[in-house]
Amino acid sequence: MNTKQTAFQSGLCAEKKVIVLLKYHGFEIIKHRYRTSVGEIDIIALKDNVIHIVEVKHRSRLTEVRGCLTQRQRRRIEQATEIFAAENPLFMNCSWQFDVAFEVEDEIRFLECAWSPEKDRW
Repeated sequence: MNTKQTAFQSGLCAEKKVIVLLKYHGFEIIKHRYRTSVGEIDIIALKDNVIHIVEVKHRSRLTEVRGCLTQRQRRRIEQATEIFAAENPLFMNCSWQFDVAFEVEDEIRFLECAWSPEKDRW
């Protein structure tokens, strides 16, 4: 198995672990791996009238976490979120936030409000 396949499979496994953790903490999973023409959102979840756009990253060591989500990646996630919002007006009265979940050394670390979007839409 090549490295790219292994990284992809590790990422999928991390996403599944994050979903279990979110459900345990009372989140409703709205979408997993929501794909658009501009990018993908790993997890869209709802809790307490807040839509959480969750990017999941798997890293072997904590030192690899810093800088693993680039400005370009954040912008693509924001653009995908705009598409999701337009397709799902039911959620327009909710608050929205961008979170990151890291799986590092078999531990999930969750960072709420990891960044603010470039636009004031949310």
